[in-house]
Amino acid sequence: ATSGPPSREQRRAREIDGLLGPKKAADPEADLIFDLHNTTSNTGLLLCMHPDDRLSHWIADHLYKSGHPVKVVLFPQGDNGLMASLGRSLCLF
Repeated sequence: ATSGPPSREQRRAREIDGLLGPKKAADPEADLIFDLHNTTSNTGLLLCMHPDDRLSHWIADHLYKSGHPVKVVLFPQGDNGLMASLGRSLCLF
């Protein structure tokens, strides 16, 4: 557990959970969540997803077969505090 007031990201996560959650709901409000990020690092097209997320893997495969250089990072198993458990699928770009 962390001490001190919640970070901006933690507060925003609670707001989004209120709109799309609750986390781990049997019938979530969203089927697919795209979490878009920008960065100053030169990662190119990087997709982050859960190892068991078949839809996100299909998206990565489609992009790769379309000629786009795609890198994939898999989340660790379990609830990692990201939005991944708010919808049926989540893909971070």
